[in-house]
Amino acid sequence: MCRGRGRSFPTRLDAHRYLVTTLWSGAAAHAHYAAGHLPALRERAAPGADLHSVTGHLLPLETAWRVLPQR
Repeated sequence: MCRGRGRSFPTRLDAHRYLVTTLWSGAAAHAHYAAGHLPALRERAAPGADLHSVTGHLLPLETAWRVLPQR
């Protein structure tokens, strides 16, 4: 993973719902992506024709729950 870049983990919840989680190195890295790259990607993808809604939530990572050692 490139420094600051997020990773995506999609999960199908049912026939019409998906949960996509992303992991970022920090809030600043995500903010940079959201402001600098996401608008152009959304425009190219044209999700309005296929999606009913998109929502987002920020969940902090509980470091005590990590299974793998921190790199």
